[in-house]
Amino acid sequence: MNMGVPASLKFTVPLILLAFAATLSAVNLLYHVPQAERAAEEDSRKRLAQEMSRLQSTMEYLLLKGDLEAAQHEIAVLAHNHDVILAALTDHENAVITATRHAWVGRQIADVLPEFDLKQFVGVVRERRPGMTIDSNGTELLGHAGILMAGEREELRPSRIGSVFLIYDLKRYKAEARAQVLQQSLYWAGWVTALALGMWLVFHFLLTRRTARLVHAAEQLAAGNLAARSGLKGTDELGRLSRAFDAMALEVAETQTRLRQDIAERARSAEALRVSEASYRAIFDAAEDNIFVHDIETGAIVDANPKACAAFGYSRDEFRRLDLGTLGSGVRPFTQEDAMELFARAVAGEELRVEWHSKHKDGGLRWHGNHRRTRSSTFARA
Repeated sequence: MNMGVPASLKFTVPLILLAFAATLSAVNLLYHVPQAERAAEEDSRKRLAQEMSRLQSTMEYLLLKGDLEAAQHEIAVLAHNHDVILAALTDHENAVITATRHAWVGRQIADVLPEFDLKQFVGVVRERRPGMTIDSNGTELLGHAGILMAGEREELRPSRIGSVFLIYDLKRYKAEARAQVLQQSLYWAGWVTALALGMWLVFHFLLTRRTARLVHAAEQLAAGNLAARSGLKGTDELGRLSRAFDAMALEVAETQTRLRQDIAERARSAEALRVSEASYRAIFDAAEDNIFVHDIETGAIVDANPKACAAFGYSRDEFRRLDLGTLGSGVRPFTQEDAMELFARAVAGEELRVEWHSKHKDGGLRWHGNHRRTRSSTFARA
């Protein structure tokens, strides 16, 4: 016995719950990933600002002291920092003095960093203010600052200004932030999925399984099984619906039983009527008297037995087209008016016995005894 229910209940409910879990995770990713990336960028800016401040003061101290080797060592140490993509020190002519990559030494900083527009840094460098910018892809953060360098011996105050450049890797930090958000999303998605499955189990036992029984009972009733009942218990909507369905099924069964009984009774009545009509017709046709059946409202002849047809020379169809006066001699008191007066008296309940001067189809006249009685063999409603 197949107790299946439509897919809209058996499969759609868990799919909707799982889709809800997936949607919630997707919304969480779409909302929190940009936030996490912005937070990673802001944190990198703070760390870069601190590093630039330290590096600027250290480089100025070493260069003003003329200790270029120590300055180069300071830059070289930054090569071991995983956050740093590039560190470079330039002179007042923007030529690289030292860098984390030796191949860049002696080259113009603009050639080393083509992805950055260094012209916008000129004013900031001259004022020795630290600054920072991000590349167009949002993956690298460039910090820069002007540094006083030792000048000619006769200068009382150094006038040459070099630059220090430091590039932080934003791509790695943003990737770590995204991975952390993804991990959190998967964690919560797992919990939401487990909750969805739990809700599906609740739906299955409280709704889907019970609905399956109700649907099965309805299908059985539609197939002709009038004994089908759902039999669900409970005071919730499904329980009330089940009781209403069972009451309806009982009413349908009782109505079907009554219909069958009525049909059987009508069949018996029809058979009895057929037998009665056959018996009446046999008696009517075998009678030795002339018998006419009239319409009680109009007096028109609706039937005549074979004896009457032989006595007057008309067929049954011809009798139906005649009025009462045609069967009289046409001389009072045997005219149409006299016949209708006698008919009216008979309809009123008076039993009449009269002699009627009749006219045959061939025009011959003869006398007939006439017994007229309402609803009798002579006068009756068609």
